[in-house]
Amino acid sequence: MNRVPVVSKEGKPLMPTKPSRARRWVKEGKAVGRWSDLGVYYVQLTELPSAEEVQPIAVGVDPGKSYSGIGVQSAKCTL
Repeated sequence: MNRVPVVSKEGKPLMPTKPSRARRWVKEGKAVGRWSDLGVYYVQLTELPSAEEVQPIAVGVDPGKSYSGIGVQSAKCTL
C-alpha cells in the first residue's frame, strides 16, 4: 500500500497517510501538495494536526559482495 509523507505547518515530519486521504485534505484546503528536491510528492498541513505522535523505526544495511540490502522495520511491518 502506498503512503504519502505528511509535514506539519512548521515543517516537522509526521506519520504518512493514504493517498485518498491526502487528496481529500488538498481538496478541502487542509493541506497543500508539494514536491521535494528528490521528486517525492508530499502534503504540508495548513492547520494544526490532531496529534504529533510518530512511530519509531529501525533501518539496517547489509553490504553484500554483489548486492546491498536495506531493511526498514517498524512495529507493524518490515520492508
